[in-house]
Amino acid sequence: MTLFPNEFTRAEGTTSFYVTDFEEVDKNVTRHLEAELSGKLDWDMLILHYLGLDHIGHVHGPNSPLVPRKLREMDSVVKEVYEYLTTLGTHSILIICGDHGMANIGGHGGNSYHEVTTPLLVLSTEAMSSW
Repeated sequence: MTLFPNEFTRAEGTTSFYVTDFEEVDKNVTRHLEAELSGKLDWDMLILHYLGLDHIGHVHGPNSPLVPRKLREMDSVVKEVYEYLTTLGTHSILIICGDHGMANIGGHGGNSYHEVTTPLLVLSTEAMSSW
């Protein structure tokens, strides 16, 4: 929102520097989903910025027992958004990405494979053969 102050008609900024917060920022993002995924579609792009998984990794490392539950939560969000997009009857693309990788000890900023490898997943609502 700071980089593009005049580009978004609806937004809610929250402070993300509380690295021990694994839940609240994510809840603030998710609580808007119902309104955005129901009623009149009046947006071309929806950006959801979740931080809980990143924070868990920073505090407890990427192999923390807290990670699987947070991944299931994120899976349910992805499923909800994807299922909504498939009901529109138009060609939509859902892009899921991280902003960085993470070292086994929970940090990033170095040049190890795990730190510089960033996931990217692109889902289409149409079969590839129809493109």
